[in-house]
Amino acid sequence: MKLYPNRKHNNNILILLFFVFSAAPRFLDPSKMQKTLIAVPVGNSIKMDCTAIGNPKPTVLWYMNGKVFSERGGQPFEQDPYKHVIILKDSVPSDKGKYTCNVSNHYGWVNYTYRVDVQGKGFPLKYLLYTCKAGDWMIRMISLHLFG
Repeated sequence: MKLYPNRKHNNNILILLFFVFSAAPRFLDPSKMQKTLIAVPVGNSIKMDCTAIGNPKPTVLWYMNGKVFSERGGQPFEQDPYKHVIILKDSVPSDKGKYTCNVSNHYGWVNYTYRVDVQGKGFPLKYLLYTCKAGDWMIRMISLHLFG
C-alpha cells in the first residue's frame, strides 16, 4: 500500500504504535547458576556467568570480597560493563574469595555470589638449561625444579 499524505484523494491513515517495555534485569538462565562453590586446582580456568536481560540493557559490575574487582595479582583487571561473564585464566591461590556480580539498569538490580576456592599450592617452576660437550657430541639437558 502506498501512502501519499500530502494528497487529498488518499484517505488512508497510518498509525504506528510502538510498545516499549521497561524491565528490571533478570538472569537469563538461573538453572546455570545453581553452583555457588567453584573449586579448581591451581592453574585451571574459572568461569563465572551472570548473563541477564532487561530493558534498558543491564550493566554488570563485579566485586571480589565486597570490593570492586579491579585488580588481579597486582595487575589491573578492566571490566566491560556489558560483559556478564568473566573468566580467570591460570588460577592462583590469591583468586580464592567471594565474587559477586551486580547486574542493574534504571528499573532494578539482581546479584549473585560465587565462592571460589583454588586448591593446591602454587609451585613456581624453575629450569636450567645445560649444554655439555662430550667428545664430538653436544648434549642439551633441562633440569626442572619445583620450589614451594
